[in-house]
Amino acid sequence: MTAKNHFLFSISVVSLTLATIDPFVLLLAGGLSLLPDIDSSKSIIGKIFLPLSKLIERYFPHRTFTHSFFMTAILAIGAIPLAFEGTEFYFAALIGFFCGWFLDVFTKAGVSAFYPMSMARLVIPANPALRLSTGSKNEWLFSVIFLALFVISFQLHSSGGVMQIFTSLLAQPTGVAELYLAHSNKNRVYVNLSGQTSAGQISGRFEVVSLLSNNTFLIRRDNSLLLVGDSQCLHCHVRSDSAKGEIGEAIYVSTQEVRLNEQPLEKLIEHFSGREIQVSGELVLPNEEVNIPNSQMQFNPINVTANLDSKTVRLQNARLEDLRPLARFTATGSLIVKMITQ
Repeated sequence: MTAKNHFLFSISVVSLTLATIDPFVLLLAGGLSLLPDIDSSKSIIGKIFLPLSKLIERYFPHRTFTHSFFMTAILAIGAIPLAFEGTEFYFAALIGFFCGWFLDVFTKAGVSAFYPMSMARLVIPANPALRLSTGSKNEWLFSVIFLALFVISFQLHSSGGVMQIFTSLLAQPTGVAELYLAHSNKNRVYVNLSGQTSAGQISGRFEVVSLLSNNTFLIRRDNSLLLVGDSQCLHCHVRSDSAKGEIGEAIYVSTQEVRLNEQPLEKLIEHFSGREIQVSGELVLPNEEVNIPNSQMQFNPINVTANLDSKTVRLQNARLEDLRPLARFTATGSLIVKMITQ
């Protein structure tokens, strides 16, 4: 097979199996798919690494050592450091290399897949008339097939998959929730929403802040949070008639656990000042007056419960601005802080 088909085949397989369209992952797979042909000084990769390819060519016949399960096992061990950068990179390298030589099984010459145990050639199919010749016109058909597979994979995974496409077409909150679940760790997610609130009609494009279930989510409208669900959700602030998700700007998301032991909240607020954060968790405050206004017309990120000698504060998706009324208190408890940078 030509280098073009090796490249197209490997990125198609990697994109489909790893459910990714990350260009760095796909380029790694495509590059490794050319590596088996380093045993030929006439190949693209062989010309790039000409001294090495000539050395390999001298000791190993074409499509033997570098086109084998044995070499794939060596690569699997040698590529382990890639796993520390991300499992996607490791498996992309492994799959890309394997696809690079396994595709040659379908050519007339085949490959010595079980080298060095056997020099016998693995060739598929059994009928010689159906085998391909490298560079033949029939290879164009495979190029078209591999390219089509990659385009299909790109469409599926850039839209969140088959089920996401289906639920998105229904324009229901479930589809938005699935989109958020799939992409919120790398992108902002928005919803084009039309629905009903207790005050009347609502419509527009809103940022999705968080999921509360597989069919309800929070949106931000001005300085308030609203819970969105389908038309049957009685406790939701917005009962949607139509909700279509949309992937927005790229972001970097990290989380940090913060434990407090009778420490001033003012220092916590100063530490995260100027950052976009969402805070969830539970704190215990002294039994003093805590003035946090709540409303039935919106989702309340901070709720206060009075005890005999203290107050319990529960936070869910609270912003830095929501925490400022608590700055004068010392608190004990544990918080999860989600930080978002763009």
